[in-house]
Amino acid sequence: MLNKIRFYYFLFLFIFTPLIANPISAARDVLSQNDFPVNDAYFLYRGVRYDMKEVMDGEFEIDLGCRIDTGAVDIVFIIDNTGSMGSTINAVKSNINNFITQLDSRGYDYRLGGVEYGDLVGPSGSRRAYDSTAALAGLQMTSDYWGSFQPWVNGISAWGGADSPENALCAIEAGMNNYDWRPDALHILIFFTDACFYQCGDWSCDGTCSYCATDVYNDIIGGGFVLFAQTNTSPYCSGCASIGSAGAYNWYHNTATSSGGNWYSLGTSWSTIFDDVVALIDTFEVINFCVTNNTGSTITTGIATVDAGYCIGVLSPNPQTYGPWYNGEEHCFVWRINTTPGCTGPDACFHSIITGGGYADTITGCVFLEDCACPGPEATPLCPPCGGTGVTYTACDDQQITIQLTDDDSNVNTSTISMVVDGVTYNFPDHMSFAGDVLTWTPDVPWTNGQIVEYQIISAEDMNGCPLLNTFHCGFVVDLRPPDIITIDPACYTEIGDTILNVSIGIADSLSGIDILGIYFTVNGTPYYMGGGNVSYTGDYTYGTAILNGTFSELGISDVGTVEVCIYAADRVPSSESGCDLCRPNDTLFCCEYYADTPPYA
Repeated sequence: MLNKIRFYYFLFLFIFTPLIANPISAARDVLSQNDFPVNDAYFLYRGVRYDMKEVMDGEFEIDLGCRIDTGAVDIVFIIDNTGSMGSTINAVKSNINNFITQLDSRGYDYRLGGVEYGDLVGPSGSRRAYDSTAALAGLQMTSDYWGSFQPWVNGISAWGGADSPENALCAIEAGMNNYDWRPDALHILIFFTDACFYQCGDWSCDGTCSYCATDVYNDIIGGGFVLFAQTNTSPYCSGCASIGSAGAYNWYHNTATSSGGNWYSLGTSWSTIFDDVVALIDTFEVINFCVTNNTGSTITTGIATVDAGYCIGVLSPNPQTYGPWYNGEEHCFVWRINTTPGCTGPDACFHSIITGGGYADTITGCVFLEDCACPGPEATPLCPPCGGTGVTYTACDDQQITIQLTDDDSNVNTSTISMVVDGVTYNFPDHMSFAGDVLTWTPDVPWTNGQIVEYQIISAEDMNGCPLLNTFHCGFVVDLRPPDIITIDPACYTEIGDTILNVSIGIADSLSGIDILGIYFTVNGTPYYMGGGNVSYTGDYTYGTAILNGTFSELGISDVGTVEVCIYAADRVPSSESGCDLCRPNDTLFCCEYYADTPPYA
């Protein structure tokens, strides 16, 4: 937890020349020249910016009391959606819901965007880019995952390609340049491909990109972007790409790790990758200062180096360079760091030296993180289950919602509990009861068939006043009807004039789907199951045809008389899941009579 942060800033300017015997005293003499003024300095923690304020001449400080702030994070997916990427795209679709649930539970102010690419970069041709509104120039991210970005992700399909390399560099630049990134948010790029890329000067490939690999690397590092990349170790490539397969791999790997992100081999579980992204956000710390060149001349190369105390680890490239640095131009130097909470004194301080054009400035800062956490109740959804990869269905028209609220050092203050269910906010005890550590919400009117119910707990404190540690966004679908019998062939009461009975019955279920393996027929009360030789099924979970086929002898039918054929079908609503009662599958038994009138054998 972040509590107290202090920065102390001192600026020294001196000329590198052997004629100066005492650089520090000389620096004091020329301090008023202000050739490298620092215009902005701040500490960024978990997406929250904490500005320094000047408390006396040359000294800046931030003093924050105990807080559990969580901040802003902007995430853009750079998606190679050429034909060979289908399995990777499906894996992203299967895991992104849980990723967003983790961000929701931590209270992050996140926004999302996405760019598809092949040889073209979205939005161009049939390659798409997410845009929350066309009313504004450029591309706009969204904070509405469930209602807006999730449908866009579900619409990603793999097509085309088979002509590596692809246009990765221009796609990454499009993601960085075209979106409305918030200045003080964490900037994260999530990228995946199985191909190399073409760059500036590669004119014989199927597409072109004016960016060089070095330019894009510098834009990522200099812009403070964090890249998570999933690629092949030997990306598909062709001779038209000057970078080559090995060079592309090195660029993907080195750029991701240098930015503070990570590189993964294609096929790495996306649950692992998304967990790593969340872990990064949870611990993200940055020191940033913006300096103007007021020397009166252009500096060919400016160099900034951080010398940190024992309790500060520098994770970004160090030193950093920038140039040409024009007179009057401001440039911001950004380092990602890792601090040790509870550390004090010089070990919690750093010195950053900027050199160039015969001048040098020194910034000194100290970062003190105290530990005064205020852990409140932790919420865990119990019933209906939440957090899996699929949709939860219930057949209960009075389905309750239960949530476990635990607190290690205090009791829950029930008067502070608030929930949102189906778009309505409820404050305890409205519709709610609390027993032990379980909160139960009960509907006052029955749910309807096909109703989608979304819910989340939005607040709860313990008796110490400590707020809820996490929140979540869950939902379930109400399925109250069994599968429908759509067609039957031959029709009921048909006379069977042969020694073979063949009955086909069409079944449909648009919600939880058909339990295919649970289908069975009975003939005059004798059951015949799937896999037994006489019963088969064609179709999928939403619609298909169940077939009963067998000779009279196999099915125990006499040559003359009434034959009752029944089919049993159920949907896929479970009876229970993780100890939660979901009421049972909805099932149906449909029966039909036929008449056997088989001529005697000759």
